[in-house]
Amino acid sequence: MRTKDYRTNVAVVNLGTETATVLVQLYGSSGSRLGSPRTVTASPGRLTQETDSFTASGAGDQPIAYATLDVETAGALIWAYATVTDNGTNDSTIVPLIVP
Repeated sequence: MRTKDYRTNVAVVNLGTETATVLVQLYGSSGSRLGSPRTVTASPGRLTQETDSFTASGAGDQPIAYATLDVETAGALIWAYATVTDNGTNDSTIVPLIVP
């Protein structure tokens, strides 16, 4: 989600020993793709956060939306989550990863 009051950040944690890449794609409430997909690269044992994912992808303001993450590096061990952050206070709410 992105509005004048809130932004969404996407974080990728690489639990492995090799650099990993993850493709992030945003979708609107109707299931249509939003903006451009982005590749997030995470170094071994590190967390990489994309700040304001909707602006980064060119998706604009979206009151209801979701993201998919596709691990592109074979054998990579990835954990991910998102945060919805209040632009006024910078307080965040964690949105856990759901694996279908």
